[in-house]
Amino acid sequence: MNKLLPRLDRLLLSLWTGALLFMGAVVAPLLFAQLPTRHLAGEMAGVLFAYLDWMGVALGLWFFMRARYCGRRAWPWLLVAAGLLANRLLITPMMEQIKALGPVDALPAGSPLLLRFGMLHGVSSLIFWLVAGFLLWQVWRSGSVER
Repeated sequence: MNKLLPRLDRLLLSLWTGALLFMGAVVAPLLFAQLPTRHLAGEMAGVLFAYLDWMGVALGLWFFMRARYCGRRAWPWLLVAAGLLANRLLITPMMEQIKALGPVDALPAGSPLLLRFGMLHGVSSLIFWLVAGFLLWQVWRSGSVER
Protein backbone atom coordinates (compact mmCIF):
# COMPACT_ATOMS: atom_id res chain seq x y z
CA MET A 1 0.00 0.00 0.00
CA ASN A 2 2.89 2.37 0.74
CA LYS A 3 3.92 2.30 -2.97
CA LEU A 4 0.40 2.72 -4.34
CA LEU A 5 0.11 6.51 -3.93
CA PRO A 6 3.54 7.33 -5.39
CA ARG A 7 2.74 5.12 -8.38
CA LEU A 8 -0.67 6.75 -8.73
CA ASP A 9 1.05 10.14 -8.59
CA ARG A 10 3.41 9.19 -11.42
CA LEU A 11 0.55 7.79 -13.49
CA LEU A 12 -1.61 10.90 -13.02
CA LEU A 13 1.33 13.21 -13.70
CA SER A 14 2.26 11.33 -16.87
CA LEU A 15 -1.31 11.22 -18.20
CA TRP A 16 -1.87 14.90 -17.43
CA THR A 17 1.39 15.90 -19.10
CA GLY A 18 0.65 13.78 -22.16
CA ALA A 19 -2.86 15.19 -22.47
CA LEU A 20 -1.59 18.78 -22.39
CA LEU A 21 1.24 18.18 -24.84
CA PHE A 22 -1.02 16.25 -27.23
CA MET A 23 -3.70 18.93 -27.10
CA GLY A 24 -1.31 21.82 -27.57
CA ALA A 25 1.00 20.26 -30.15
CA VAL A 26 -1.35 18.01 -32.15
CA VAL A 27 -5.08 18.51 -31.56
CA ALA A 28 -5.36 22.31 -31.60
CA PRO A 29 -3.20 22.77 -34.73
CA LEU A 30 -5.09 19.93 -36.42
CA LEU A 31 -8.46 21.55 -35.66
CA PHE A 32 -7.33 24.82 -37.22
CA ALA A 33 -5.89 23.03 -40.24
CA GLN A 34 -8.85 20.74 -40.95
CA LEU A 35 -12.05 22.49 -39.94
CA PRO A 36 -13.75 24.80 -42.45
CA THR A 37 -13.51 27.97 -40.33
CA ARG A 38 -11.13 29.29 -37.69
CA HIS A 39 -14.20 30.20 -35.64
CA LEU A 40 -15.37 26.58 -35.49
CA ALA A 41 -11.84 25.35 -34.75
CA GLY A 42 -11.54 27.88 -31.92
CA GLU A 43 -14.88 26.88 -30.46
CA MET A 44 -13.96 23.19 -30.46
CA ALA A 45 -10.49 23.84 -29.07
CA GLY A 46 -12.04 26.03 -26.37
CA VAL A 47 -14.27 23.19 -25.19
CA LEU A 48 -11.32 20.81 -25.01
CA PHE A 49 -9.12 23.35 -23.21
CA ALA A 50 -11.90 23.90 -20.66
CA TYR A 51 -11.83 20.20 -19.77
CA LEU A 52 -8.05 20.31 -19.47
CA ASP A 53 -8.18 23.43 -17.30
CA TRP A 54 -10.68 21.95 -14.83
CA MET A 55 -8.82 18.65 -14.73
CA GLY A 56 -5.62 20.63 -14.15
CA VAL A 57 -7.12 22.57 -11.25
CA ALA A 58 -8.19 19.31 -9.59
CA LEU A 59 -4.84 17.60 -10.20
CA GLY A 60 -2.89 20.68 -9.17
CA LEU A 61 -4.72 20.62 -5.84
CA TRP A 62 -4.16 16.85 -5.55
CA PHE A 63 -0.41 17.27 -6.05
CA PHE A 64 -0.37 20.26 -3.69
CA MET A 65 -1.90 18.12 -0.93
CA ARG A 66 0.38 15.17 -1.72
CA ALA A 67 3.48 17.37 -1.65
CA ARG A 68 2.48 18.87 1.71
CA TYR A 69 1.76 15.42 3.12
CA CYS A 70 5.17 14.17 1.95
CA GLY A 71 6.97 17.24 3.29
CA ARG A 72 8.00 18.49 -0.14
CA ARG A 73 7.74 21.96 -1.58
CA ALA A 74 4.04 22.38 -2.38
CA TRP A 75 3.63 26.00 -3.51
CA PRO A 76 4.41 25.32 -7.21
CA TRP A 77 1.38 23.02 -7.41
CA LEU A 78 -0.81 25.68 -5.84
CA LEU A 79 0.53 28.15 -8.39
CA VAL A 80 -0.37 25.72 -11.23
CA ALA A 81 -3.93 25.32 -9.90
CA ALA A 82 -4.31 29.08 -9.39
CA GLY A 83 -3.00 29.87 -12.88
CA LEU A 84 -5.40 27.42 -14.51
CA LEU A 85 -8.28 28.69 -12.40
CA ALA A 86 -7.47 32.30 -13.34
CA ASN A 87 -7.31 31.26 -16.97
CA ARG A 88 -10.71 29.59 -16.80
CA LEU A 89 -12.53 32.18 -14.63
CA LEU A 90 -10.91 35.47 -15.70
CA ILE A 91 -9.16 35.28 -19.06
CA THR A 92 -11.49 32.92 -20.91
CA PRO A 93 -14.68 34.88 -20.07
CA MET A 94 -13.07 38.07 -21.43
CA MET A 95 -12.22 36.22 -24.65
CA GLU A 96 -15.77 34.86 -24.81
CA GLN A 97 -17.18 38.41 -24.54
CA ILE A 98 -15.23 39.41 -27.62
CA LYS A 99 -16.21 36.25 -29.51
CA ALA A 100 -19.88 36.88 -28.66
CA LEU A 101 -19.73 39.95 -30.91
CA GLY A 102 -18.99 37.74 -33.91
CA PRO A 103 -16.14 35.75 -35.41
CA VAL A 104 -12.82 37.15 -34.31
CA ASP A 105 -11.26 36.65 -37.74
CA ALA A 106 -13.93 39.00 -39.17
CA LEU A 107 -12.62 41.90 -37.05
CA PRO A 108 -10.60 44.46 -39.01
CA ALA A 109 -6.82 44.31 -38.65
CA GLY A 110 -5.65 46.64 -35.91
CA SER A 111 -9.07 46.75 -34.28
CA PRO A 112 -8.86 47.31 -30.50
CA LEU A 113 -11.05 44.22 -29.97
CA LEU A 114 -8.78 42.09 -32.14
CA LEU A 115 -5.71 43.37 -30.30
CA ARG A 116 -7.34 42.69 -26.93
CA PHE A 117 -8.34 39.19 -28.02
CA GLY A 118 -4.80 38.53 -29.22
CA MET A 119 -3.35 39.71 -25.92
CA LEU A 120 -5.76 37.56 -23.90
CA HIS A 121 -5.12 34.56 -26.14
CA GLY A 122 -1.39 35.11 -25.68
CA VAL A 123 -1.70 35.18 -21.89
CA SER A 124 -3.86 32.06 -21.96
CA SER A 125 -1.35 30.28 -24.20
CA LEU A 126 1.52 31.35 -21.96
CA ILE A 127 -0.22 29.87 -18.91
CA PHE A 128 -0.91 26.65 -20.83
CA TRP A 129 2.69 26.20 -22.01
CA LEU A 130 4.19 27.19 -18.64
CA VAL A 131 2.05 24.52 -16.96
CA ALA A 132 2.94 21.97 -19.65
CA GLY A 133 6.65 22.75 -19.24
CA PHE A 134 6.43 22.49 -15.45
CA LEU A 135 4.66 19.13 -15.75
CA LEU A 136 7.22 17.84 -18.24
CA TRP A 137 9.97 18.85 -15.81
CA GLN A 138 8.14 17.02 -13.00
CA VAL A 139 7.85 13.86 -15.13
CA TRP A 140 11.55 14.09 -15.94
CA ARG A 141 12.40 14.48 -12.25
CA SER A 142 10.21 11.57 -11.20
CA GLY A 143 12.57 9.09 -12.85
CA SER A 144 11.70 5.56 -13.69
CA VAL A 145 9.33 3.32 -11.77
CA GLU A 146 11.09 0.89 -9.44
CA ARG A 147 10.74 -2.77 -10.34
